[in-house]
Amino acid sequence: MTVTRKKTLIERKIDRVSFNVENSIIASGGSAWEALTKAPGVQVSSNNAVSANRKNVRIYMDGKPLQLSGDDLAAYLQGMPSDQVAQIEIFSNPPARFDAEGASVINIITKKQRSRDLM
Repeated sequence: MTVTRKKTLIERKIDRVSFNVENSIIASGGSAWEALTKAPGVQVSSNNAVSANRKNVRIYMDGKPLQLSGDDLAAYLQGMPSDQVAQIEIFSNPPARFDAEGASVINIITKKQRSRDLM
C-alpha cells in the first residue's frame, strides 16, 4: 500500500506564502498570468501593474529577476501555460538573496527550467 499526499493549495511559512499552482484548477487550461492574478495577496491594476500586500513587487522566475513589468510582463506570462508553473512564492519581507530594494518579491517557480531570453 502506498500513501501519497498532495501539497495544500496555499502554504504559509515564516517568510512567505506559497501558492501551489499544480494543485489548483488553474493548472489546466490557464496561463501563468492567470495563476499570478489568483495568488493570495497579489493585486493587479487596470494597467497590469502588479503589487503584493499593497507593496510594489519585484518579479523573479526560478530565483532570477524578470526584467519585465506591466503589459510586457502580462504578455509574457499569458504566453506561458499555467501547467508549466509549479508554485508562486510571495515574500512580504524578502530574504537577502533577492534584491528587492524595499519591495515585496514574487518568485514564480516553473516545473522545468525554460530558456529565458528576457532576463
